[in-house]
Amino acid sequence: MKPPKEFRTSNEIVWRLMKPVYGLNDASRCWFLTVKKKLIEFGCVPLNLDNSVYIYHHNSCFSGFAVIHVDDFLVGGDEFFQENVLKKLGEAFIIGTRKKSNFRYIGWNVEQSNGICMDQNDYHAKITAISMEPSRKQQTHNDLNEAEKKSFQELLGKLQWISSQSRPDIRFNVLECSIRASTPTVADILYINRVVKKLKKKSVKIKYPEMSENLGDLKLYA
Repeated sequence: MKPPKEFRTSNEIVWRLMKPVYGLNDASRCWFLTVKKKLIEFGCVPLNLDNSVYIYHHNSCFSGFAVIHVDDFLVGGDEFFQENVLKKLGEAFIIGTRKKSNFRYIGWNVEQSNGICMDQNDYHAKITAISMEPSRKQQTHNDLNEAEKKSFQELLGKLQWISSQSRPDIRFNVLECSIRASTPTVADILYINRVVKKLKKKSVKIKYPEMSENLGDLKLYA
């Protein structure tokens, strides 16, 4: 990293950064470690299976949680959690926008009313098929050129994400496209376009009903 022009007095001087700088390779890692340190300081405990999820207990009872995705936070909890964690978090960092009840988080639309409804319909709407000339569509056995291959892989990435999150009904079709991703042909573009058409036929919402206060009523299946 080069210092500002007004401080470049010699090319023989090496500058040492005292703090992480946005845009450098280690910036996101340093940010995560800083947030992690603060949450643990406030009494939160990271999950063993996912260090981006933190749980907070008060008097041996669940009080709240925090999920970190880069600089987007998803949090929830009782008044004690809000006072002893969220308030302190707001004092430690500059928080831009705060939303509750109905909001969007990392591509998910979240609605809270008699439970929680989640969907990716806005993300779903932005996924479009790959356009192709009618004459090109007839060349089904031909390999894709570099531009077509790039379009195929970009669309595949979008379908992989949404199929793993909210659209399991297209998961097998996306898997078939993934198998062909290294050497796709025109036929593969026609196939992935059909997957997009299948995706567009319906919108999906996932609903989590309100849970009983008695966790003994909760049944888990594996």
